[in-house]
Amino acid sequence: MDEWEKIENGTTIGTKGSEGGIIIIEEILDGARICLEKDGYTAPYSITMGISYLFFHTHFCSSLEKAESDYKWFKSKLEKLQNLDIKDIDQQDSLLQEITTYGYN
Repeated sequence: MDEWEKIENGTTIGTKGSEGGIIIIEEILDGARICLEKDGYTAPYSITMGISYLFFHTHFCSSLEKAESDYKWFKSKLEKLQNLDIKDIDQQDSLLQEITTYGYN
């Protein structure tokens, strides 16, 4: 499997992100993308993520520790989605449900 890479070689770190916060880290793996921001419009920490042509989701956290932990969790789920057979719709739906409802259970 490929490795996660910083977007634009890390030049986006410290710039304004999609949630209006300052980007702490932003990475890409094939079509998957994930970004952690601080001090955004909605919450102290925001994690935005998506896979091209499949989904986009934003998750909010109140502390850096929780945001860093959740960021790692979401990355692992994005990797699983990337590795699924495109025909495995049930598994895709299950993982997407898990991602988009994380923290609401």
